[in-house]
Amino acid sequence: MPAQKSKKNPIVTVFGELTYEHVRQVITQRPARIVVCSPGGPIDIGSALHALAPREVVGLGTVSSAALPFFAAAKKRFATAGTRFLHHQPSWAPNGSAGSMKPPDLREQMEDMENWYQWMCRVMAEHTEWDYQSWQQAGMGQGRLFDLSEAMAIGLVDKVVSLREWSK
Repeated sequence: MPAQKSKKNPIVTVFGELTYEHVRQVITQRPARIVVCSPGGPIDIGSALHALAPREVVGLGTVSSAALPFFAAAKKRFATAGTRFLHHQPSWAPNGSAGSMKPPDLREQMEDMENWYQWMCRVMAEHTEWDYQSWQQAGMGQGRLFDLSEAMAIGLVDKVVSLREWSK
C-alpha cells in the first residue's frame, strides 16, 4: 500500500477493498489526511476505520459501502470531480453463502446485518444533513448511488478539489 510520509502532513491511501492492513496503517501512521478510493469491504473494518477518523479525507473515484462511514466521520471531507458514493444494506455471509447456512445461523446473520445497517445509518445521519430515516430508505433494495452534486447537497462532501490541490 503506497503512502506518502511527511512529518507535517502524512497522507495514507486506502485503495481497493477495505482490509485489516488499512486499519494497521492508520493506527501506526496516525495520518491527519487519507485518500480513499474503495468499493468498501467488511463492515467491521469500516467500523474500525470510522473510530480512527482522520482530520481530512478526499474521495477519489468511488467511496462505497463500508468505506462510507469512515469517510463521513472526517472533520473535513473533500472529493475529486466525478467521485461517486454508494450506500446500501450489508450483504455479506462470513460463514459461507446464505444458501449453505442452517436456519439458526441464518437468523443470527440477518440480525447481525440489521444491527450493522442501523449503526451505519446512525453514523451517516450524525455526519450529514440527512436524518436516520432518509439513510434507511436510501439503502433499501439496490441502494443509492450519489453523484458529487447530491453528496454535496446532503453535506457528505464539503468541497470539490483536485488531488494535486488537496495534497499541497
